[in-house]
Amino acid sequence: MALTLMFFLSILFLTVLPDADGVYTLSKVAVQSGRSVTIPCLYDREYENHLKYWCHGSDWDKCETVVRIDSPTVKGETSITDDPTHHVFTVTMRKLQMKDSGYYWCAVEIQGAGDKGARLHLSVTADTPGLWVEQQEVAGVEGGHVSVPCHYNEPSSMKKWCRIEGSCVEVNSGESVKSGRSEMKDDRSKKVFTVTVRELNMEDTGWYWCAAGELQIPVHLTTTTVTTRTLWVLRHAGLVLVFLICTAVAFWKIWQNRRVMQSRENRRHRTLHNQNNADVVSL
Repeated sequence: MALTLMFFLSILFLTVLPDADGVYTLSKVAVQSGRSVTIPCLYDREYENHLKYWCHGSDWDKCETVVRIDSPTVKGETSITDDPTHHVFTVTMRKLQMKDSGYYWCAVEIQGAGDKGARLHLSVTADTPGLWVEQQEVAGVEGGHVSVPCHYNEPSSMKKWCRIEGSCVEVNSGESVKSGRSEMKDDRSKKVFTVTVRELNMEDTGWYWCAAGELQIPVHLTTTTVTTRTLWVLRHAGLVLVFLICTAVAFWKIWQNRRVMQSRENRRHRTLHNQNNADVVSL
């Protein structure tokens, strides 16, 4: 009887809990109310063509689906996008409210077997969270460098910079450390540690995360080629040039109109003056 019960419970346990192997994400994220956050969910190559979804709930068996890659991809302020080429799907939650706090799951549907998932906890705070970045999307030029400031509240906590599917660089409070092309400097007075990645290459593109204590915040780094960057600069420079030309033309037209109006006013004054002189002479 005992063996039968144990066997039944083991089958139940395997049924209601997802197999986390093959799906990866962060574990604990905090965001200030009213702001947005994008969560990356990485998965193994074998799940490229599988359906992905995002669900809400602390327990896997009670997890309620919010958005799915097939439908709905958008629900309220939450949206989901899949990138099979890089084996990651992302979930963006906008205009977060306190009620949005809780456990969420990155999940991959497995037909005929238990789905795979990875759980994280999202905390929406009224005040500034314990860890935050100015922007989640940063870009650099190939061969150049990029810096990411990570702000924190607890100066005694261990700081980390990690590639989600790779290794981490750690720094103790108030110190600086180098690891390969990455450098971390902690400024306790400003409560910020800055990560600088030098000699960027295309392989550096991907998802990373800052960590302070138990909190994490994802950051996406994009490395562009010099050609792409140059085109971007030229395109924006062209827009600026067009704006300047339009502004110059507008001012020129205004100046011309004022000259015409002034010329008319002068002629009117001369005409009145001549008429007045003629009247005086006639008297």
